[in-house]
Amino acid sequence: MAIEFASADLIEGLLSPSAYPHEVGEVELVETHISRVFLTGEYAYKIKKPVDFGFLDFTTLAKRRHFCEEEVRLNRSWAPDLYLEVMPITVVGGEPCLGGEGTPIEYAVRMRQFGYDMRLDRQLALGELGVEDVLELAAEIARQHLDAKPVRPSGRLLRVTEQQIRDNYESLAGDVPDTFLSAQRRWIEDKLEDYERVMRERCEQGFFRECHGDLKLANIVRLPEGIRAFDCIEFNRDLREIDVVADYAFLTMDLKVRGAADLASVFLNRYLEITGDYRGACLLPIYEVYRSLVRAKILGIKLRESGIAETAASDRRAMRRYCALARALTMPRHPVLVAMTGYSGSGKSWLSERLVPGLAAIRLRSDLERKRLAGLSPTADSDSGIESGIYDRASTAAVYDRLLETAGELLHAGLNVIVDASFLSASHRRLARRTAVRSGANFALVSTVASETELRKRLERRGKDPSVSEAGIAVLRHQLGSSDPLAVDETGATITVDTEGAIDILKLTSEIEQVGSRASAA
Repeated sequence: MAIEFASADLIEGLLSPSAYPHEVGEVELVETHISRVFLTGEYAYKIKKPVDFGFLDFTTLAKRRHFCEEEVRLNRSWAPDLYLEVMPITVVGGEPCLGGEGTPIEYAVRMRQFGYDMRLDRQLALGELGVEDVLELAAEIARQHLDAKPVRPSGRLLRVTEQQIRDNYESLAGDVPDTFLSAQRRWIEDKLEDYERVMRERCEQGFFRECHGDLKLANIVRLPEGIRAFDCIEFNRDLREIDVVADYAFLTMDLKVRGAADLASVFLNRYLEITGDYRGACLLPIYEVYRSLVRAKILGIKLRESGIAETAASDRRAMRRYCALARALTMPRHPVLVAMTGYSGSGKSWLSERLVPGLAAIRLRSDLERKRLAGLSPTADSDSGIESGIYDRASTAAVYDRLLETAGELLHAGLNVIVDASFLSASHRRLARRTAVRSGANFALVSTVASETELRKRLERRGKDPSVSEAGIAVLRHQLGSSDPLAVDETGATITVDTEGAIDILKLTSEIEQVGSRASAA
């Protein structure tokens, strides 16, 4: 007996506990625009709808089987303990049966079932998603991207990428105001022209990789073995063979639209510290706009296809939120460059880390980039002396050049930047200010201070544990005798923070924004 996939008989049959090869109490059905998932308690069974949206085609049984197999193969690198196998659905005694004998009428992906509230969209809504979780997630995504297979460079990759971005506008026509679409289209066309060379270079340099492709919070889960992404795109290579920035932009966009921009900044900074791909972040605004409009487009499809009145109102509200984020992301920006300055042990890194979420800034760390330039791991001991080895004058000049060149590119993209370096040399501080001016950005110096006794105590404590910084008492002694004091014309752009006292981060963030604006105007 042949049963059509979309028939009520098949769906009703799979809602029966007797359809499964293990004990089942009750079956729950969850639907998306492309699949149905049957939850049985211990396992979840996912079958694909026979739909064709252009970007995917599940219209034949052979295609659905193929993409079930692809789903398991691809997702095992992301969540190996979650994806188990592809199972045929046959007809036994006139009823659908998972894994039964006979000719398959459908195929299902069998997965280990997890609690709905363990998805990160739910964790965030419940107030259970914290900074440490996001740091863990950033490390996991960075590892996946670093291990991912690079896509062979081709002009087609760039053409496909640009077309994917442009396709959103046509698909949203009729669902959102024409004035909104026109403004968005003008912005994206300008950006694609500005960054065409950058995108081409990233393609040639191997930053287009086999990625996840749908890295939103609802596709990330807290499992006993850790936080893992799942449900990567199996149905369209073009949607997963993308720039790694386009991949994680889905996640940062999703955090922002849900009111967690601070966590988006935490994620981004940890990811960039691990990968070192700071220049790629220049493309983040483009890809975040693209991802927000993808979500709006998908909601539009859902509204047109499902016709479910119970969810229509919430779907329209969600569509408006994604469009509002896209609008905000395309507004003119006047970013700020914050240069941290102070002796070793004065709290520059500690303070700059806490400024990142409030300023929505990308932090560039001299200690980390110095080690990266030298080919060393972050906590490796370079065995260098004062002004020698990786700390000699040439190396230090190269570090500051790299930090400020990267800062300039990020500022040009409209992103706030914190440069965490000592900036004890007046020439380095002048370079930082010039970088801000050339980029049309505001500028602020944040000077961290503490008593010499406290500085010595902190450096002694630091020396007992592995650290990115190699500065000790001897380095502090050298700094105290060789640093350039702030000049009169620098004081107007400077905020001094005593790190031995209590610090109001929110108030300090506001001060930085005000001082930066004044310094720029001056």
